[in-house]
Order: sequence, then structure tokens, then C-alpha cells
Amino acid sequence: MTIGAYLFIGSRLHLIRGHRPTISSMEVLGRVVWRGWMFLPILLWSIGPAIWLGRSKLGPARRLHDKVLYADAEMNRADWKTGAAAIVPVLGIALGYWWADAVAAVLISCDILHDGGRSLRACVFDLMDRVPHRVDDTAVEALPARVATELKGLDWVRDARVRLREAGHVFLGEAFVEPVDHRDLIPRLAEARERLLRLDWRLHEVVIQLEEGGIEEAGSS
Repeated sequence: MTIGAYLFIGSRLHLIRGHRPTISSMEVLGRVVWRGWMFLPILLWSIGPAIWLGRSKLGPARRLHDKVLYADAEMNRADWKTGAAAIVPVLGIALGYWWADAVAAVLISCDILHDGGRSLRACVFDLMDRVPHRVDDTAVEALPARVATELKGLDWVRDARVRLREAGHVFLGEAFVEPVDHRDLIPRLAEARERLLRLDWRLHEVVIQLEEGGIEEAGSS
């Protein structure tokens, strides 16, 4: 975010002061060539792999619930967007629009600040052990609700609530159930736990606790 803020302030000052960027020329095979025309194919070449890598990583990141891989895909997206944005000022300068360079820098800095702010919020909330979210952080993860629904569907359970937390790719947590009666609770709890672990591969461990008076805990580890 610091780099984004520095770029935003610097580009705004250049725009206000009317700073006109210059791109020099060079001699190639006896002819004078403007360096800007040489920048364009290099920029186009650089954004190609970033686009392919970014799109290729998104699918596996969602299937594996891998936030690190998703963040890497987001970095590739930022790379190709930055490369594409850098093409605009070169073309603008070629056409005589001196302000194109500063405007493109402002847009790039805003994108950097946006991504930095989102990453900072994710770090803060993850450290606070928040409710699990989807890998793209757009919505609350549906797995806790699925676990609660599965438990409530058992004929010996009156009510249930679930508390899960993320640990990398997988989820750990507790389920609190209110039984209809106390008959055969130990085998019932063991069977319920096995059903929950088969529900989703990401559910790595769940401890089932009873919420009725006189019974403190009956679960598994």
C-alpha cells in the first residue's frame, strides 16, 4: 500500500504540474527508431504469460480451497493489468497526449491501493479467527451450515449449532448438539462424526459436544 500511495501522490503531482515525459530514440541498423515503439511488443509479450498463469490457477485454488494459490493468481492478474495499463501512456505519448502517462499511473496506483487494502483486511480478520469465508473472500463459506443441517437431520438430534475455523486447506471445529434422549449416545456420536467427515473432504476434524445439563462432553478426537 505504501508503494501505491507513493505512486498516486507522485503521478498526481506530475499531472498538476504539467510534467511532460520524454521517451528517447535510438539508432537501429542505421535508422533512428523511437524507443516507445520498441516498448510495445515487450509489454505485450510480458502480459501473455501472466494472463495464462492467472486464469489457470483460479480453478485449482477454488477446488482446493487454497488461499495462497488464489492470492498468487490475483498477483498474476495485477501483473497483466499493470502491463496493459503501461501500454496506454506509450500510445498516448506517441499521439501527443502528454497527460496519458500520469493518468495511467494514477489508475495503476488506485488498483494497488485497492488490492493492498483488501489483503490487509483479510490478514486482520483471519488473525481474529473470523467465520470461514470462501477462497475468493466474496461470501461466507457454506460448509458450517451444511454440517449443521446434516446434524439436524438425525432423528436423535433436537437442535445443533456448528463452529468451524480454517487451518490452511482444511476446516477444524466443534459441533454442539441437543439430543432428544440419552440412549446409546456414544455410538450415535461416533456415527454422526463419521457422517460429517464424509460430508466434505475439507472437514478434517470435528468434535461433537452435548449441550444438555449433566453431560459435559461426549465426542471424539
